[in-house]
Amino acid sequence: IRIDSLGPNEMPHWRGGLTAGIWQSLSLEYNRYAWIESAFYQPQLKPPAFDLAATIQSSKDCNISVKVTICDASGDTVCCNEAAYSIQQGANIYKVSLPIADPILWNCKNPHLYRAKMSLHYKDDCIAEHSERIGMRAFTYENGRFYLNEEPIYLRGGFWEGVYAKHQSYPENREIVRKEIELAKAAGLNLLRPWRRPVPPIILEEADAAGLLIIASPAVECMSCWPALTEETPVRIENEIRQLVIRDRNHACIIWWEMFNEVTREEIARLIPIMSEIARTLDPTRLILDES
Repeated sequence: IRIDSLGPNEMPHWRGGLTAGIWQSLSLEYNRYAWIESAFYQPQLKPPAFDLAATIQSSKDCNISVKVTICDASGDTVCCNEAAYSIQQGANIYKVSLPIADPILWNCKNPHLYRAKMSLHYKDDCIAEHSERIGMRAFTYENGRFYLNEEPIYLRGGFWEGVYAKHQSYPENREIVRKEIELAKAAGLNLLRPWRRPVPPIILEEADAAGLLIIASPAVECMSCWPALTEETPVRIENEIRQLVIRDRNHACIIWWEMFNEVTREEIARLIPIMSEIARTLDPTRLILDES
C-alpha cells in the first residue's frame, strides 16, 4: 500500500531496519516566537576556540541578546560571551568565535567534554535555550596516515551490528550501550561503524564519553536492493543526509561521514558527489567517505 506518498521500500533505508512510526524518544519544546533550531560548535586547535554557527528562527522582528557559556567537565566556566542581536522573521544565522584558554583535548584515552549552553533573552525573559556536550579535537588524513589532534593514530575498527532483543535496532538502555563499548575496547578496538539506521543518540553520547571513534552513515542505500527508485528518491536521500549531519555534528566521537553503502545502481551513483558536497557545506570539519 501507499502511505503519505510512500510506496513499498521507497523510504531510504538499509535491510532489516524498520522505517515506520516513532522509534526513538522525542521531546516537544514551546517557544513564544523565537527558538534555536541548531547550534554547531566547530573546534579549532590553532588558536584554540569553538566557532559557533547557530540558526535562530523567529516569527517576528525584534532585538534580543544571545548568551553562550562553555564549561569544562568540572563545571567551571571557561568562556562566556553575550551580545545584542537583531533578529528578523524567519531564519537568522548567528556566528561567534569562542576562545578556549589552555584547552583539554578530546581523545580516546582522555575523552574530555565541554558543556556548551546557548540562550536567547528578550528584555528580562529567557525565551529559548540549547545545550550540547562538545569536544575540542581534530581528526585528519595526511600523507597516508590518520591523525587525531595532530598525533598519528592507528585505527582498529569493527562493525557494530546493533541487533537488540526489544527494539531490534535501538538499544533498550544506556547500560547495554556501555557494555558493548566496554567489550569493543577490551578487544582492542578504537573505532566502530554502526549499521542499519541513523545512530540512536544514546550510542553517540556514550561513545563521546568513552572516547570511542565512530563512523556515521545515513541509512539511504543498501546493496542494489533498497530503496526502490522513484522521482522523489534524490530529494528523500538529501533530506536524510542533511538531517543526520545537522543532528549529530557536535558529537566529538564522529570522525567522518559515510555517504553511501555498496552502490551498484547508476541512479544512486550519480548522487554520490552531489551528496558529498552537501555534507561538506554542512560540516567542513570532518572527513567524508563518499562510498563504503
